[in-house]
Amino acid sequence: MNKLKRILLLTFSLVIVASLALVAGGCKGKNKKATLSFETNGGAAIASVELDKGSEYELPVPTKTDGEFAGWFTDAGFSGESVTKVTVNEDTTVYAKWIALYAVNFDLAGGTLSGSSAIYLKSGANVYDAVKDLTPTKADSLFGAWTVNGSDISSSLTM
Repeated sequence: MNKLKRILLLTFSLVIVASLALVAGGCKGKNKKATLSFETNGGAAIASVELDKGSEYELPVPTKTDGEFAGWFTDAGFSGESVTKVTVNEDTTVYAKWIALYAVNFDLAGGTLSGSSAIYLKSGANVYDAVKDLTPTKADSLFGAWTVNGSDISSSLTM
C-alpha cells in the first residue's frame, strides 16, 4: 500500500508541475502582443490593430474632407519628424496632423457641374488654377467665367 501511495503522490505531483508550466507558458504568450491605435483628429476613423511586439507596421494614409494629411506623429503635440511606419514594442498611439483646407462653393445659378458643388483648397492655393478647367452646363446657356462678387476671377486670386 505504501508503494501505491508513493506512485499516486508522484503522479499527482507531476500533474501539478506540468499544469503550472502550461499556465506559466500561456501567460508569457499574452505579453507578446501590442495594440497600435490611430488618433485621426477629425479624419475618417481607422481601427486599432494588434501586432506582435517588435514588428514594424506601415501606417495607412487617412482621409479628411477639409484637411490635407501632413503626416503621422508619435506624440499629440506633433513634435519631431512625421513617420510612415512604426515598430511596436508596447501599446502605441499615432496622431494624424492636418493642414486646413477651405471650401470654395459654386453658385451654379441653375446649372450643373460634374462632381461636387465645392472644392477644398489650402491657404495660399491659386483659386484660378483650381477652377479654370471646371465648366458647368445649363440648358440654352453658354458658360462665361467664374466670378467673385460680380467680377471675373483673376489668375492671381489665392485662398
